[in-house]
Amino acid sequence: VAYSPALSSPTSVTVTFTAQKSAATIKTSILDYAKARYAAAYTTKTTAEIAAMAYPTAVAGYTGTDFQTLSAMLQMEWCYYAAFYAYTLLFDKLNYAPQRVIAPGWDDQNVQTFGATTTGLTNVSPLHLQIMRVSYYGRCATGLIDIPKSEPRAKVYDETGSPIGYAQLISRGNYSGDANYAAESSDALYATHYALFAPWGNFRFVGLSKQVEASPSVLALLIQRAMILNQPIQYEWALPTNRKQNLAIGELAYKVPTTMLDKWTELDGSGVNAIAEIPGLGTSLWGNSTSYEVPPATYQALANLSTRYLFNAVKNTAYICGIAITYQYNNAQAYDKFYAGVTPLLDTMKNVGAIEDYYVQMVADINGYDQVN
Repeated sequence: VAYSPALSSPTSVTVTFTAQKSAATIKTSILDYAKARYAAAYTTKTTAEIAAMAYPTAVAGYTGTDFQTLSAMLQMEWCYYAAFYAYTLLFDKLNYAPQRVIAPGWDDQNVQTFGATTTGLTNVSPLHLQIMRVSYYGRCATGLIDIPKSEPRAKVYDETGSPIGYAQLISRGNYSGDANYAAESSDALYATHYALFAPWGNFRFVGLSKQVEASPSVLALLIQRAMILNQPIQYEWALPTNRKQNLAIGELAYKVPTTMLDKWTELDGSGVNAIAEIPGLGTSLWGNSTSYEVPPATYQALANLSTRYLFNAVKNTAYICGIAITYQYNNAQAYDKFYAGVTPLLDTMKNVGAIEDYYVQMVADINGYDQVN
């Protein structure tokens, strides 16, 4: 699949200060950045629709004189706008092989920061859309997506509400009716490339004297690593059999009771991986789901996050070995070189029980030794 060049380069945003500390000018600049970021993500929306999506009305109708607050908002919007295009670098499969793609702490839908309130978000974050695309089009990435801070706990996973929960917004691929993303997500495997995590929490990072806010994806990475360190086989694609770890995580934004844990990790429907207090295990990761919405009475292996990790490890190895023989003749020597490159990883996966067996076969359309592709 080819990455659409329509979003590969940023449109320019010009910010001109007509008067020093002009609240109106700063507010306009903020909205320009927000509109540009949403317009780049939702390319089939009209200008009016983009304006309605891009920013909460609390900021759009701002009439105060708090220049420091407005300047801080402008700085945040610049960061979000720049980050959206920074992710486009990761579409380069030849030079980048990210295992995880996250937006650590950058929540461009935290509307409460800007004085707005919400009973449920109605569109997917542009940063999240970009992470989803990188995960799908990149070489071997898995996207780890944070439930927005402003999303109420009841709206994290909600099939029946209006609006529906954030998990359903992402997994069902309509993305507020944007035609481009709806077309992409028609691939049944699109939603298997990323996973959702909640809630936000606190953690004391190295070098800090106190705990600071940490996004769910960062906490998930820390927990996964801590659990893997307890295992004799310490491969990132080998899910640990023992969940116990001693990672000291601070207060979470909200507790996820047992009833919600069951709901978020249903076998049918898109899953949300919860960071929660598990009796006897402490604060741990509860869930192993991608965002794939499994139809009732069916099974899809890639609905498991651990399977996506494993699949991407194989995918990356095959890519590296394929590049190594790209300009060689399609003969037995090239095949043997490819086989020797991929089998050590596959043998390890087989030995630890991650896969049952494997078979390496040259694709039929270049199987002849006289073919040079």
